[in-house]
Amino acid sequence: MLLTLFGTCRLNNILNHNNLNNDINYTHTTKEVIQFIRFLKGELIIPKPYNRFCFRTGICNNTYIDYNNNFNKLFINSDIFIIEICSSKKYTHNKFYLHHLCVDKRFSGSNKNTPIEILNNFIIEKQSDEEIENDILEIQKMLYPKKIIIVSHYNVKKMVNI
Repeated sequence: MLLTLFGTCRLNNILNHNNLNNDINYTHTTKEVIQFIRFLKGELIIPKPYNRFCFRTGICNNTYIDYNNNFNKLFINSDIFIIEICSSKKYTHNKFYLHHLCVDKRFSGSNKNTPIEILNNFIIEKQSDEEIENDILEIQKMLYPKKIIIVSHYNVKKMVNI
């Protein structure tokens, strides 16, 4: 049984995963997962410079990640997808979902190669619960008939008016 992990290093100890998360990207939001699936299926071409800044490995290695058939084969041959939702904050520029490392000021070492145009003009938005739920339903449709497991590692405290 072969697994594809959409998530972070917290998932690396799972047996039989195909390493796409380490080779290309640790996704954080449902929007990034959708974009990544479309990329792996060959449905979305991510042009330069975004094919560096949408993917964690591209940012960390200061290299571009181009689509290739090996990525597609690993994705297609997966039996199960484990999707970790790490954040409800999405970072966008020119309609591409960026990996937070390229713009997050807390990680200045990671964004030193990000073009000033992106650093000065990216948009950060918080996803609503409804948006996340709709994205999960879309992801389920995109991956059907494969099995998916969804996990989270963040805790959200909500204020309730009584």
